[in-house]
Amino acid sequence: MNYFIGQNLGDRLTGIEKAQLNRLKLFESKKLKAKCVYTEYSGRLHEHTTRFGATDNCFTMYDFFR
Repeated sequence: MNYFIGQNLGDRLTGIEKAQLNRLKLFESKKLKAKCVYTEYSGRLHEHTTRFGATDNCFTMYDFFR
């Protein structure tokens, strides 16, 4: 499993977030497991991941330890 660590996924993408999501799609196309992990809590993460096409592949540390 490959994890791409970031700070947050907001409603607009920064260059780093765009690169993470592109890397996630690249790994998926090669049948490699990958997830994006964000260190800040976001109550709207599911909404944003759906919007950017990464549903079920992104989570926050808060979600993991909860």
